Amino acid sequence: PNTSFIIGSPNESKKEILETLNFIKFYKLTHFNVYTITPFPGTPVWEYAKSRNLVSEHMNWDYLALNFTENYKHAIILSEKLSRKQLYKLYLLFRKQKYRVLITNTLNKPLTIPLILFKALKRIILGVPLIDR
Repeated sequence: PNTSFIIGSPNESKKEILETLNFIKFYKLTHFNVYTITPFPGTPVWEYAKSRNLVSEHMNWDYLALNFTENYKHAIILSEKLSRKQLYKLYLLFRKQKYRVLITNTLNKPLTIPLILFKALKRIILGVPLIDR
């Protein structure tokens, strides 16, 4: 199963985020993604961010990009307990786990290597970065 997790809620602590990472490790999840909470118009999270003057209808909409590795310097951070830098470091721990699992699975199932190479070649042809930053 493919699972997704959201970190960086306003009152979420470093300890709670690490508990989520430990959950992933304990249950040996192989297909997972992690995102930082992002306010989108029409949602309660948007209203919360708006009440803190973090968003407006006249803002740079690029700041709402979901790829935190490419957008972390401008992403809207809702956490009241963690700085941008702290949240980014925690986010990178999830990314390391994801790649650790990918490498382990690839080494354990060498027949998947041609498929991975094919996907990488496809990304190159399409002009998509090989690694999400």
